[in-house]
Formats: sequence, C-alpha cells, structure tokens
Amino acid sequence: MDTIIDYFAEYNEEDDTKKSADVIIPPEEFHKVEQHMIEFSYGRFLYVLVLHLIFYIVLGPFMIIFFFYKPGMPLLRNFGFVPSIEMYFIFQTILWMFNMANILLYACTENKNIFFVEVLYMNILLFLRCAVIAAKYASIHEMKWKLYNKMVLKPEFTSYDFYM
Repeated sequence: MDTIIDYFAEYNEEDDTKKSADVIIPPEEFHKVEQHMIEFSYGRFLYVLVLHLIFYIVLGPFMIIFFFYKPGMPLLRNFGFVPSIEMYFIFQTILWMFNMANILLYACTENKNIFFVEVLYMNILLFLRCAVIAAKYASIHEMKWKLYNKMVLKPEFTSYDFYM
C-alpha cells in the first residue's frame, strides 16, 4: 500500500527544476495523505473560524457576495458556502436560518416567548461548531489545504473531512 511518504520519495527523486512551493497533490492522491502526521496551524484555525462565524452568525448563503474574490470560490464551494443542492449546504443554511429567526423573533417581537438565554445558547453552540470545524481544517495536511484553496473538489473527496 502506498503512503504519502512513498509519494514524497518519488517526488524528491524527480528533477529539482520541477519543484515549486505551489505543488499540490492531485485529487486522486487526496486520501493518501496520512492523517496521523499533522501539524496544527493557528493562523489557519483563526482564518477558518472567522469564515465559519461569518457564515453561521452573520451572512449565511449571502457570504459569496462579499467573499467571492478573497478567499475565493474554490474554498467557499469546498466549505459548502456556495448555494447548491448538496446536503451540507442545505444543512448549514438551515442552521443559519434558524439562528436568524431566533435573533429576529427575540429582537423584533413584543411576545417574549424567546428569551435571551436561548439566543445566547444558540450562538454559543454555533461558535463551538465553528471551533471544531476550524480545528479540523487547522490540522489537515498543508497539501490538502492548498488543494482546498485552488480547485473545487468533488464531494467524494471532501466528505471524509466533513465527517472526521
């Protein structure tokens, strides 16, 4: 069974003129990156955390209007922030809609059936969800992260990262 070390060994044997800082793994090699060989990136953690907080608490599916250039459409589509019929986009949008409905009902109605504690708990839960997601992406291999940023991946490549 090939491992990522074998992949890198083959790459290191190639001509040095082909090497570049922008080299990424091809999608077919996506799952060969060893999951136990990780390095946590605090900068990536904060970056992904802020992107997810903006999606879940502020903009929701309208995020692409403001962020289509930076961080770019491939990353937004791979995160499931771009409108599509994929289940992960639908689920994330439903969470955003319930959060917005919760906040609007609390702030704009005279009937106080929704309490501040409920709004606070909902946002704490969404923050914890975003933190777990950000920790996952902060610990993926650097080549996988480059792949997420450079090209739109098929769901069969990204679904493993969504659930693990």
